[in-house]
Amino acid sequence: MKRALIWPVVLALCGLACNGAIRFDEQGADAGNPTCPSGSCGWGTDDDCDSGSCSRLSCHESTTCVGSCGVSCSAECEPNSHCGLMTGENATVLCEGGASCTFVLGEGSSAGCAAGSTCGVRCVEHCSISCDPAASCQLQCGDGPSMAVSGSASCLGA
Repeated sequence: MKRALIWPVVLALCGLACNGAIRFDEQGADAGNPTCPSGSCGWGTDDDCDSGSCSRLSCHESTTCVGSCGVSCSAECEPNSHCGLMTGENATVLCEGGASCTFVLGEGSSAGCAAGSTCGVRCVEHCSISCDPAASCQLQCGDGPSMAVSGSASCLGA
């Protein structure tokens, strides 16, 4: 008798958990892409990383990502995304066209800002930025004032 009651209870719980609707044909919301319907999935590791440790990060198109990475990490903010990242030493970051990026870079790090992007970069120590002339870039060295840059610029230290 107890066994006969288990299946109706399981089916009822499944129906309540899914609001009675299980659909496989729905697409994600307008704010994100199919792998991130909420539009705020955060930094993810690229699929081509080795099974050991992976320091290559991506903020996929049309998402919002905030976080940090360690020494020698590499990160890419894809088009139409909003990204914030604090890095360790010797990091390399890229802000693609249409993206809005805020980076705090560790010693020896570099940032690239593509045409159509908006970049705000703060160097904790020595770091560099390469800003396409069709991008909007701000550079702050240490606790100093922020300045507009175009082309290549660097901070010599805090």
